[in-house]
Amino acid sequence: MPATTTQPKPSTSASASSSSQLAILGGPKTVESFDADLFKWPIVTEEDEKAVIDVLRAGTMSQTNISKQFEGEWGQFIGTKFNLCHPNGTASLLGAFFGVGLGRGDELISPSLTYWATAMPCMALGATPVFADIEKDSICIDPADIERRITKRTKAIVVVHYSGHPCDMDAIMAIAKKRNLKVIEDVSHAHGARYKGKMTGNIGDVACFSMMASKSFPIGEGGMLSTNDRTIYERALAFGHYERMGELTLPDLRPLAGAPLGGVKHRINQTASAMGRVQLKHYPQRIKAGVDIVGISHFGTFLNNTESYRRDLRRAEYGDERDAKMKKVFDRISPLNNASKITSPLFVAQGRNDPRVPYTEAEQIVKAVRGNGQPVWYLLYADEGHGFQKKANADYYGAAAILFWQRNLLD
Repeated sequence: MPATTTQPKPSTSASASSSSQLAILGGPKTVESFDADLFKWPIVTEEDEKAVIDVLRAGTMSQTNISKQFEGEWGQFIGTKFNLCHPNGTASLLGAFFGVGLGRGDELISPSLTYWATAMPCMALGATPVFADIEKDSICIDPADIERRITKRTKAIVVVHYSGHPCDMDAIMAIAKKRNLKVIEDVSHAHGARYKGKMTGNIGDVACFSMMASKSFPIGEGGMLSTNDRTIYERALAFGHYERMGELTLPDLRPLAGAPLGGVKHRINQTASAMGRVQLKHYPQRIKAGVDIVGISHFGTFLNNTESYRRDLRRAEYGDERDAKMKKVFDRISPLNNASKITSPLFVAQGRNDPRVPYTEAEQIVKAVRGNGQPVWYLLYADEGHGFQKKANADYYGAAAILFWQRNLLD
């Protein structure tokens, strides 16, 4: 049970023991009610609706002016120079594969656990997907197995930041540099995720994002290609954006302006671009809790106090706090040092016995956010460590979280 609780009690039996009869068998329910809006996705507001309707009424669904605005704003968010809207994430991957020069006889190394669109579009260019194993802890592509899959035909590696967890990009980029390979990031699970302080989608040679309705960044149906390499950008543009070939500057592409080189049309419907602009305006705030409050108050403290048998694994994932440059990064991005910037309601559940995330740091964050005038619900469990092991505590936490969402996050 929480030793400290500073929020209204949820409609739950907080004292229920682990031996209580399950609700499905007739026992008491942990959560008596919930708001259906909690489980609706995507978030569509009147602002989204107006942006889409304005495009419909103007009849500019097949033009590019709004899409170009969206591309520029997306580039500011990700940090990339060149960005190109696509009708879906699959099309953006095909454009990226052509952009890096994949063709007949080439091989593309792909993770074995992913959606089919990560690898299959390369087959339309005559290339062959080669599947590498994944890491058991991150379920992202295993850099060691990438090395084993490289042949004289290998031209590129496509990586997937699976379920929002960034791949080991340091190791992957080192392999790519050594073997002169291109790296394509499939960021369809990780819009806004960071790897050692750097935005995913701005690490490899080119990145692709699905923006379909079920993604964390949904625009109805759409995709985006992002890169800092003008050659990749222009090749992708020439492949499927015939109406924008006036943007071509490369001497080997300009003479080919006219019909798309891929024989496909990759122009996005501007109703989706318009919705994307609205979504992007609010997206950083919507994901702020997920990005900044990630169960770690300060990465340095977390790594220092992690059990020795898995500390090296965590350092491989997050970075090494003993390195002076990484220490500066951790100091800059850690929630503890950014709590004063949080301007939204905050929910904190903390175990007093957690060695990796000290409750004293959690309380500093709580104090700072309350100092901003924001409501904070703070649960301090006297009998828990890192993660909640006792059913009664987990039940109480779950019910309290739902009540917090209802009270603070729903219109």
